[in-house]
Amino acid sequence: MRRFWFRAEPLGHSAPQNLHRAIVAFASDRSLLPVIAKTRGDLGSAGEQKVASVDHALWFHQDVQIGEWLLYVQDSPHSAARGLGTARGLIYSCTGDLIATVTQQGFRQ
Repeated sequence: MRRFWFRAEPLGHSAPQNLHRAIVAFASDRSLLPVIAKTRGDLGSAGEQKVASVDHALWFHQDVQIGEWLLYVQDSPHSAARGLGTARGLIYSCTGDLIATVTQQGFRQ
């Protein structure tokens, strides 16, 4: 399991919610593939492997303010065969509210 806090430059409450969500969507896709490699025990050679995101899904459960600190909790519940793996993430507000759920399937050559 991996956990880290992130935030972006504050946009202000007058910025459209879709802009805040777009930034979270971008950030949510940047770090899940290494979690799959760690589950497989491949982390030592992860930088040398050719990897690709096969599928990425994101569900928002409430509004988000990207300028506030968000906690991203990630894990990979299982490793599938033939180079495929799945990771999932939960994004929480600094008050502990679940903001979004993320899943990503990755492929390693």
